[in-house]
This record gives sequence, C-alpha cells and structure tokens, in this order.
Amino acid sequence: LGEWHTHPHGLPKPSPKDIRQMRNISRDARYQCAAPILVISCNHSHSKSAVGVHIINSDLILCART
Repeated sequence: LGEWHTHPHGLPKPSPKDIRQMRNISRDARYQCAAPILVISCNHSHSKSAVGVHIINSDLILCART
C-alpha cells in the first residue's frame, strides 16, 4: 500500500528523500504498487496537528492535507 511516518515539528509535506523512496517503491515490481500512498503526520503545537496524504508514482504527486 505504501508508507507512513511523522514530521514532529514540520509540515505534513514529503521531503525530497520521501519522494525518492516512494518513486522507488512505485518502480519496483516486487512491491506490486504503481502508486503508493505516503501518510505523514505532524504536530505544530500541543493543540494543533496535521496529516498529509500523498499518492506518488514515477510521474505525479497528488496531495491532500488536513
């Protein structure tokens, strides 16, 4: 399906390393996942948090954030 992790003090936006890893997953036939989903959660403060959902394939990045 994909991968998830946190960005404790940042934005729920994929880093260049995140994008490379997800594109590698999308190209690797062993995963059988042409468009993996990356979920990133983060906390801006004690009262505010956010989640980003990203579908990343070899050519395109689709994002939704809360």
